[in-house]
Amino acid sequence: MRLVSFQRSDAASVEAGVLDDGSVIPVRQLVDIAHAVVDRDPPERLRSADPVTMEVLLDGFGEHQPLLEAALAEIDDSQGLSREDVYLHPPVPTPPSLRDFYAFEGHVSRSWKRRGEPVPDAWYEIPVFYFSNPAATYGPGQPVPRPNSTRALDFELEAAWIVGKRARDLDETEAENAIVGLTIMDDFSARDVQKQEMSVGLGPSKGKDFATALGPAIVTLDELPRTDEGHFDLTMEAYVDGERISQGNLDQLQYTIAEMTAHASRDTWLQPGDVMGTGTVGTGSTLDQGTEEWLEPGQTVRLEIEGLGTLENEIVDPGA
Repeated sequence: MRLVSFQRSDAASVEAGVLDDGSVIPVRQLVDIAHAVVDRDPPERLRSADPVTMEVLLDGFGEHQPLLEAALAEIDDSQGLSREDVYLHPPVPTPPSLRDFYAFEGHVSRSWKRRGEPVPDAWYEIPVFYFSNPAATYGPGQPVPRPNSTRALDFELEAAWIVGKRARDLDETEAENAIVGLTIMDDFSARDVQKQEMSVGLGPSKGKDFATALGPAIVTLDELPRTDEGHFDLTMEAYVDGERISQGNLDQLQYTIAEMTAHASRDTWLQPGDVMGTGTVGTGSTLDQGTEEWLEPGQTVRLEIEGLGTLENEIVDPGA
């Protein structure tokens, strides 16, 4: 199942939908079908919501998914909205929190090599992350302004996963059951700002504070191929102005997403809609390429992850 947040061309509200063969089927429509046709009794929070937002849908998604699947079996994509008639927002328009891990050894080792140091032992012992800005998310096709503060704007090729229940102190099995699905993430970075602030030994902060792109959809875990180790076997590619400059695979993660989710839940509450990024795949940024060909207004970044789709954003002038 592929979940999206969308806005109709003639409406102001943002609602949740299911992307199905090129059309978008509103979750509100599926809830009504489940109740009237499939004889399912949707939870009150779904029945009373109009429209059903992603925030409402994700709260207890494990309970909602079978209901949506039963309703989808009763209709075809001709009953949905045409993609041309909707505008896609980030799948979770404003996450309760946005964590980004640092979990690909290829990227991490290059970062420490530039400093003339080995990867710290602790990186192999615990999955580490930082908090980014959930109020600065961008969706597929949405222009991303280059910040006034930087002349070293970079992209980062990542995947992200979304939490679907309120929970804390999870073990790995519980964490796996708390995850709704995966999406593509571009963690835009101001490298010059980031370098300066992290020289103090804290951060990143303003170097990451301005834009994270997510989308186009949340793809539920049951649709994605896995390795025996629990990783997802998905090819990852990045293009700038149509030229491929990065290729990797999501199975290169040091930790599984269940391990990282369990770690994030330790001594704190995760919330439905929390977004967690993998960190950058090896070679998945300009910095990893060892060049200084930073992004400029007018350029377009396209990230593709097998099974998850395509996330494309144009860089525009500050304030555009």
